Amino acid sequence: MSSKPKNNADVSVLSMRVHDMKQELLSYGKPVDHFLEKQELVNALVEARQEHKQKRELATVSSSASSTKRQRCNNPYLKSSSSSSSCTAEISSMKIPAIKQELLSYGKSVDQFLEKREMVEALVAARQEQKATGFVAASFKLLKTDLDRQSNDPLVQEHCLSMRQMLGLNPSTAGFQMAGNCRMEWLVISNFMVDGDFLWTTLLPELASIPTCVIFYEQYFGGVMNRGNKNVAFVEISPKEEPRSSSNPHSANPLRYRFHYGCHHSKMFLVGRSNGTLRVIIHTANLLQGDNEVKAQGAFIQDFPLKTAGSPNSSQFEDDLVDYMTTYGYANRKKWGRQQECATTLCDELKRYDFIGAKGVLIASTPGYYDLGTSTAGAHNRGYLKLSRAIRENCPASSSSSQPIVCQFSSIGALSERYLKEFATKLNAGRQTCDSLEKSLRIVFPTPECIRNSVEGYSGGGTVPSKKTNVNKAVLQPLWHKWASSPMTTMNPLHKPRSVPHIKTFYQLGEDNESMQWFCLSSHNLSKAAWGEIRQNSRGQHLYVMHWELGVFVAPSMFQEEESARPAKLVPITTTSTSVGGEGSTVAAAASATKIGIPLPYPLIPTKYGPSEKPFSWEETYAGAPDRFGRFGVMG
Repeated sequence: MSSKPKNNADVSVLSMRVHDMKQELLSYGKPVDHFLEKQELVNALVEARQEHKQKRELATVSSSASSTKRQRCNNPYLKSSSSSSSCTAEISSMKIPAIKQELLSYGKSVDQFLEKREMVEALVAARQEQKATGFVAASFKLLKTDLDRQSNDPLVQEHCLSMRQMLGLNPSTAGFQMAGNCRMEWLVISNFMVDGDFLWTTLLPELASIPTCVIFYEQYFGGVMNRGNKNVAFVEISPKEEPRSSSNPHSANPLRYRFHYGCHHSKMFLVGRSNGTLRVIIHTANLLQGDNEVKAQGAFIQDFPLKTAGSPNSSQFEDDLVDYMTTYGYANRKKWGRQQECATTLCDELKRYDFIGAKGVLIASTPGYYDLGTSTAGAHNRGYLKLSRAIRENCPASSSSSQPIVCQFSSIGALSERYLKEFATKLNAGRQTCDSLEKSLRIVFPTPECIRNSVEGYSGGGTVPSKKTNVNKAVLQPLWHKWASSPMTTMNPLHKPRSVPHIKTFYQLGEDNESMQWFCLSSHNLSKAAWGEIRQNSRGQHLYVMHWELGVFVAPSMFQEEESARPAKLVPITTTSTSVGGEGSTVAAAASATKIGIPLPYPLIPTKYGPSEKPFSWEETYAGAPDRFGRFGVMG
């Protein structure tokens, strides 16, 4: 091969950074580890671009004979009796990140593929499957518990993953190599509680092998933090401390103010991978063994490719994620990957990825005072006002929508009737003012019986902070609904009646009582500190937030194909929801809408507490009702 540029394409490639050339080669499915000189990369990339161009031209020729067939192929909701050959050609012309992103949108795993051909075949099959069933799994998964590991049910196998599986690693601790010859180039962990022993020995025993790792936390225990590994940085984040300043430069509080009752409660992984994709995992589990093995937890998972020449400069998901990370005050410059030539900040690294395909809206809380009277809309990007904004931007207004909002969480703050009515009003997709809390809100929370009969017994209630003064308020009593109905059996294998809930989910029931108008999985519990509270002072109204929290919101409109008249519906995943018939629906009704599956670990319409039932309190001693370990409460 000649070492001189042959044409303008060669010159444009020569001006690229080595890292960017390798990422583009990876997007074409080409190996990059064997190159020794930059010129070899240049030549390989020029040839790869030419090969890709030829494939696109062939795909255009093969599909031009019938534009109707091509439209049918691109739209998986339309019925077609034609063969899948034109669809295969069209998918073959796509870049690998685009194929992976579409597979992920159908709820399919992508880490097992070794060749592009395998991915093409998988996407063709996924489109055909969706066309036949009208079902798509959203980007949510449940964390696999010890009980799930004993199950061979197909729904459990598909929708319940271990944390290692979510990260794209081998389910066991046998090795670090990710599926598909993919490596973890960098890792960012954001969490409330981190057990070092669990992190280093069980979850990520290969942590020292990751070139760059940053762990943001509030509480840490379990021995030495980085264990002699300079590539692993631990950064404490706590709004309880005095703010960072020139006289207090090492404070864990990067904010302007101190929040005595605040905390860093968010739970997230950012995984930079050698195939040029970024995996975002927003979840509900602390990095503790019990949280990851026996409790009910959930996660949003989506992969994002690097930006290309045709990518937009930014997107809402990117802006929200960067805005959130900026509040950490972490400006350290690092090399995010083995091939990166220049060190950059984490926020600048995130801006290299294309989030335009995000199937969700980021719902963040960050401690602060956010003025409602300014034009910056800062208050409406935080807490329950951000969730309200997402609902209004993605859910059509319906004057008849008075369906209840379901709130499921693991801890409750001191709440007033006024606050709950404001919360319910803001979250109503029908823009209805809340006049009756009993009609507007259903609160899902475990009873003492639920905690007692869980696999952990009463000790599991230690992760369900519930002061007696908070749960026993009169205004809440008509709102309580069960996490697990009695008897503790279920027909849905995804329901987790014997696992103590640490997951947090919020949604509004659909008009048909079988679907959801919107859904949010989050780290937010039901408290003013987490969601924020509108307060008044001499400068006007502001939203006061005390916690860092993260969640993801979805609505049917996000999955609606522009060229298809077929609507989309959010439905809980059941043994029948993945079929055309659906649960409690007629075939004709189900066939008229594409079902977006949500793995809900409790019934969509939860059971109301009985007259004598009360919510669990971790301060209570339940005399005469021991668990199978002989305990009468959290304390013994």
